[in-house]
Amino acid sequence: MKNVFLFLFFLFFVKVVQAQLFYKNDSVRRSPIIHVGLGAYSGSYMLNPNSGSLTYNNKPGVDQGIIARVCLDVFKNITISSDLRYSLQSSMVDISNHKYSEHFYLQLSGWQIPFTIKYSFISKKQIEMLGIYAGMSYNRMLYETSSDYFIRAQGFIGTTGGGATINGIEKTYYSWLIGLSKKLDLKQGFSLVLFNEYEYKDKAFQSGASVTDINSGVHESYVSVFNSSSIRLGVILIY
Repeated sequence: MKNVFLFLFFLFFVKVVQAQLFYKNDSVRRSPIIHVGLGAYSGSYMLNPNSGSLTYNNKPGVDQGIIARVCLDVFKNITISSDLRYSLQSSMVDISNHKYSEHFYLQLSGWQIPFTIKYSFISKKQIEMLGIYAGMSYNRMLYETSSDYFIRAQGFIGTTGGGATINGIEKTYYSWLIGLSKKLDLKQGFSLVLFNEYEYKDKAFQSGASVTDINSGVHESYVSVFNSSSIRLGVILIY
């Protein structure tokens, strides 16, 4: 999938070069087609159970990060962008049934590289009224847990909870992005981009636990699979 996105990015770049070479000597031709920017965002990170018959009382946490962006104006209404983001995400995980309960604080930290395509609605005065974009992000994140507790109900013994099994693991995965943006033109070629973004990852991670009935000796294992999502508000200064 990563190679597919790199190939598409290359095709778009070739399209840009071909298109710009044939522009007339007007305001469109004189405008730069490559832009760079720096920004930051903050929002909420949520975990939702994907499967299982357990009881979940997870609490959303924070999602915040910094952004370095490169974007290309393919056409007047279409822009493709690639970001390098350092992201920090967190959530409280709470899992239980009548045999055990588990609670831990989960934190993810690492790098995200989104590739997005944006369509802008342009007014007659060539001002962007609204932009809508979508894409995919390549992520490399470190999973860390803290404040773990794993409690068995009376009559059961257990090995360990899921929080301990994922602590210190680094994962790479892809996620989907969709968002709205608004560009505000400033002086001397600068612009300010405000955005509201939603990110989704199916089966982001799983947590497992095992308990054994002392009287019968029956051993049971439970696996909780979680989807993750983020809602962000951010700002980027573009040149």
